[in-house]
Amino acid sequence: MQNVDVERMFASGKKAQKTFLDNLLKVEPYAPSQERKENALPMRVIHVNRTCKVTKGGGNFRFAALVVVGNKKGGAGFGSGKGNEVPIAIEKAYAKAAKNLYQFDLYRAHTIFRRSDASYCKTKAVLMPAPLGTGIVANETIACICELAGIKDLRAKIVGSHHPHNTVKAVFKALENIEHPEIVARRRGLVAIEQMDF
Repeated sequence: MQNVDVERMFASGKKAQKTFLDNLLKVEPYAPSQERKENALPMRVIHVNRTCKVTKGGGNFRFAALVVVGNKKGGAGFGSGKGNEVPIAIEKAYAKAAKNLYQFDLYRAHTIFRRSDASYCKTKAVLMPAPLGTGIVANETIACICELAGIKDLRAKIVGSHHPHNTVKAVFKALENIEHPEIVARRRGLVAIEQMDF
């Protein structure tokens, strides 16, 4: 910003003062970085919450976003972010989700190996494998997670609270509990034998 004579500006009147302060407080419009555009993982916005703090001068709005990202090859992550604008909140949530990736074992690259239950707070997620061609039989939140993780066939049920944050955390916890049968068999000194053809 160019150097200005502040004393002379404030001595010239209220209109000049207001213009001077407005120029000081100007903020460049937000835009995603070029690196973010080139190396972006697929993303889905799960939930956006708006809060309003009422003050003497009016309401101050802030937004909180919950997003899920994935590589559609067994990797997925979630994150949340806050900001004065929705795009800023989504960008912050995306940055956290990209750093918080989980890698899941898939059966023949289309479903999970076994049934898995997991709870988070008052939410319980029940995930069950499904034969090829079944599709995702679950609510929209679980369908988004499965799509980004590369799971094509799954049956799922949410018991209890359907809060988006609790649902996402319960589903990720259930997926994380599933281990590859060969790893379990090796740990127990056994041999894994396939019995069901999904």
